[in-house]
Amino acid sequence: MGNELGLMPFQNWIVVDSAAKVERQLVADSAEKTGNSLGRCVSSDVSDRYGNVHEKSMKTTRALLLAAALLAGCQTAAQQRANHMSAVIKQTVAQMKDCAAEAYNSPSAAPIRARRPMDPADATLAQLNSADHASPDEIKSLYAVHDMIQPCRKATADELMTVTPTVVPILLDSYQQGDTALLSLINQQTTWGQYLQDQQREENVGKAKLIAELNRIQRDLQQSYRAEMQQRAQAAQAMENYLQTQQAINAMNRPVYTNCTSFGNTTNCLTH
Repeated sequence: MGNELGLMPFQNWIVVDSAAKVERQLVADSAEKTGNSLGRCVSSDVSDRYGNVHEKSMKTTRALLLAAALLAGCQTAAQQRANHMSAVIKQTVAQMKDCAAEAYNSPSAAPIRARRPMDPADATLAQLNSADHASPDEIKSLYAVHDMIQPCRKATADELMTVTPTVVPILLDSYQQGDTALLSLINQQTTWGQYLQDQQREENVGKAKLIAELNRIQRDLQQSYRAEMQQRAQAAQAMENYLQTQQAINAMNRPVYTNCTSFGNTTNCLTH
């Protein structure tokens, strides 16, 4: 997992894909569960159906209709969090990749580019089988690239802390693991092949940890979403009951008018 570039590209795209999955799932749940007026931000059908409520209760009715509009299809707090989380993570990973790619493609990294790809998962069989130790020029390059990548690491951790703070310890642990492996390579304790193999194993461990944590976040968001949708449904039902009751009361209290017209010996009356 951890490497001297601090990239963890596979795991980070797992973060992006999982965040997008959370967002898509909540949107799908909303489309499936909200139904009629709860599926829209403006509940105009309520106003159309109950627009004849008596004037003396119109202030209350307008307040309820406003509440209905706010409670209806507008995104829940869980959906808003999922959308924000997905957007921040996508932007953060893109920035991190650009930052790391700049370091990897810099002149300082030239001595090590033949030794390892930017993503250890892309290492060739020959690279994985290398029995060579790092040369003085390669060690110098490793130090230089590590210094260049440190701001990328910090920026990534800082950004993710704002949306998925529980993911950050996993990233920091990967950074530490990467530094430990890098020191072993620099100190001639491991070969390039051993180093890359260790990196691949660590990436698999990190991926599993990230998936587990993001699945937990998704479960929490879905639980929050369902709870809020239930509250909205109860509020909408209470409003529906109120308006129906008010409509019935208005019907009973409405004045009765009878208009009669006569033509010769015939009189016709209309009551309304």
